[in-house]
Amino acid sequence: MPMPHDAPLYPPLPRYYRDVELVSVVCETDEASIARVLPPPLEPIGQSRSLFEVKLSHYAETVFGQFSEASILVPARFGDVQGYTFVYIYIDNGPGLAGGRELMGFPKKDGIIDFRHEADRFEVVAKRFGKTLITMSCDLGRPKDVKRAVGTRIQVRDIPRADGPGIELRQVIRKDFNPKFFTVKESRSGEASLKLFGTDEDPLHKLGDFTVLGGHYQKVDFSLEYGKVLYTEAYPRENVRTLVPA
Repeated sequence: MPMPHDAPLYPPLPRYYRDVELVSVVCETDEASIARVLPPPLEPIGQSRSLFEVKLSHYAETVFGQFSEASILVPARFGDVQGYTFVYIYIDNGPGLAGGRELMGFPKKDGIIDFRHEADRFEVVAKRFGKTLITMSCDLGRPKDVKRAVGTRIQVRDIPRADGPGIELRQVIRKDFNPKFFTVKESRSGEASLKLFGTDEDPLHKLGDFTVLGGHYQKVDFSLEYGKVLYTEAYPRENVRTLVPA
């Protein structure tokens, strides 16, 4: 049953997040491994070896309450736009899941995120359906220079058909951070470890072998705002009209 317009599941954009803790494990792998996890129509960037990140994001205070999410961010290209795309995101907050997936195409799924922070050491375990998918650690007490996988976000937003199998709508969305509301309050790097486990529902093992380069920690303020639609395709159907006149 549709949700009434006066009782939305999540508030409209923009949304502002403050004192967000971000823990990233930076890795390197080959292009074939990246290609296995990219959603169409995104393509690899054309480098034999590429950086990707496995991330923990802890939101202490938001319009959704407190929550955490674990994610995997890999390099991707759409036409002449090159950046990074999230291919897996696990989150322990329902409105945050729906608000990110429906609006921006972030591939969010429900999960259980265990985030532990003691002094300079961080431990993260992400589970779904009782199975461990991600274990990662970062030790800032063992400093290490780490190159980051940062850049424009490119997400694929798929909406399934209601009257049969397949996709009703597919869009490619570009999402850039707003430099007017992005503040880095703390930034440090150190040694890190990472293990990924795959299941039929969550095939993280498709990333294959990789090399862990190090870990990175940030405390930041940032905003989530509307993106730019780069491409749209829709299932053809009779009796279709636009809601908003051109």
